Amino acid sequence: MDAPGNMYYFQMLMLLLLMGVCTFWLGRMLQWLLLRKTHPRRKIFFILIISLVLSYLLALLFWFIWPHPAKPMWSIFFLPAVSGELIILIITIVIFKRRKQP
Repeated sequence: MDAPGNMYYFQMLMLLLLMGVCTFWLGRMLQWLLLRKTHPRRKIFFILIISLVLSYLLALLFWFIWPHPAKPMWSIFFLPAVSGELIILIITIVIFKRRKQP
């Protein structure tokens, strides 16, 4: 008996989550450190959740366009997830940067 076609998509999404868990975790910790003194906890929580979803989607997109002979893992880091995390962290710094008081 064959598995349904969407089961393969689910397995691929879970594989991406498994391979990128260290990268996603470190990205959220760095993002939390950037935001913890300037924003309330509730806002930081929603920013972290939304950025995790966006980073996951970017990593999925980068994984689709990743060249096939190249290996996507570097030690414990999943390189498409690192690319997505860097983009999200740069956007976070630009949007939520600290404004210096005169």
